Amino acid sequence: MDRGTELEPESRADYEMLHQVTIREVGFITDDLGRWGASTDGLVNDDGLTEFKNLISTSMMALLVYLAKNPGKTEPKYIPQIQGELFVTEREWCDIVFYHPDFDPIIHRHYPDLVFQAALKAQLVKVIAERNNILKLVNGE
Repeated sequence: MDRGTELEPESRADYEMLHQVTIREVGFITDDLGRWGASTDGLVNDDGLTEFKNLISTSMMALLVYLAKNPGKTEPKYIPQIQGELFVTEREWCDIVFYHPDFDPIIHRHYPDLVFQAALKAQLVKVIAERNNILKLVNGE
């Protein structure tokens, strides 16, 4: 995580230069009702967002091996974060950027997966209901 924080300005600048855009850094974003939120690495124009993964050398090499076997695919472990951010922000796309200063960046664009997002929303509604029930018990209601 420290590496990600340390390299994020560099990876952001690289992406901005490559795509000729300015990324607007934001904090925690919630839906209009404040029910759920996400912390994305930045908003691009009016329709996109970015998520930077600043990898150490061994992780970048492992990613290249994965991509050799799965061309153009993002490792499944990143999909919930990407889809969650797209769900909360209602943006049209998310570029996940895999960055290491000694390699060319690897960028995969993702679009909303409405089936995944419907399942995510259903689970969030259940979790919030359960939280509310617990709070009632704690508060003696």
